[in-house]
Amino acid sequence: MKLAIFKVNQLGDNVVFLPVVQALRKACPRWELFMITSPVAAELFAAAIPPERMLLMPTAEFNGAWKHPGTLLRLIARVRRERVDASLLADDQGNVAHLLAFLGGGRTCVGIRPPFIRVPGGLTEIVPLQPGLKVAQANWEIARALVRRCGGAEWAETPPAPDLGHLGGSAAPVAGRIVIHAGASLAYKRWFPDRFAALAGRLAENFEVLWIEQPDTAGAELPPSVQRVKPDSLGAFVRTLRTASLFIGNNSAPMNLASALGCPSVILSGPSNPIWDPLWFPDRFLILRDTSLPCLPCDGLLRPAGSCRNEAAPLACMARWSVAEVEARSREWIAKWDGIATAKK
Repeated sequence: MKLAIFKVNQLGDNVVFLPVVQALRKACPRWELFMITSPVAAELFAAAIPPERMLLMPTAEFNGAWKHPGTLLRLIARVRRERVDASLLADDQGNVAHLLAFLGGGRTCVGIRPPFIRVPGGLTEIVPLQPGLKVAQANWEIARALVRRCGGAEWAETPPAPDLGHLGGSAAPVAGRIVIHAGASLAYKRWFPDRFAALAGRLAENFEVLWIEQPDTAGAELPPSVQRVKPDSLGAFVRTLRTASLFIGNNSAPMNLASALGCPSVILSGPSNPIWDPLWFPDRFLILRDTSLPCLPCDGLLRPAGSCRNEAAPLACMARWSVAEVEARSREWIAKWDGIATAKK
């Protein structure tokens, strides 16, 4: 059977979707998989799907293809050339993905149908969207419905953690090493860069702190005791993360990678919906979230808010956390998981 998989989105969304693709490859080895995804995710899926079986397109360009008839027609033609028997649409796919699945996705199309989808018909099986269900589990349920409908193998109740072995690295965590990634794809999901920098400096007095350089936090003023690291690929970042005794960051793709690796983490969740809290190794994650704020979560079940909606106190969910408090929580968390209190060995 030929199956088209639609998952065009940010890196973190694809990390939690990776178990679906890996399980399909393992459980249905005779199926021919064709994947439509974003370039940032290509390295994630490379071990399960060869490059020639992927259609890569930046998320914004793909979702906006309906505004450009020539681009849309080329996408339709490309998908139709595959002559697939079935399509699987991930939980967050928009109108362009639904249209492509409808026009060229085979006799079977399985997915959810969010309220913003305007493509009539298309899905042959609609999987109910269950409020409060973790995103990774929601996509797992979509895949389960597809496998059941297409006569595939048995499907586990819950998804395993993504296997990142193809990205390299097998090093054990280094005692006392803290990796900090201060970025996120959307600005309102980032704790303030100057606070991250101050936190890094304080922790570097007693621990080995690696600061991940990336555009979101370019120009951060850091003391010489903080090591700046600039991974040149997703694999390089994963190899760095494997060595961490503690990861500190926002609710973003690196958080999901840390969850896949089981790396103890302190996460400033901000406006993110709890459905994005890590599904794997949840006991190793300290999620900093102020549940007293009535505006939280401002992100919906399927779409991010895009910006802070709290006009009276902008970014109150991030401003709530002082450097001193995050430092104290981080020291407690690394002591719990690493057996190191405050001093380097």
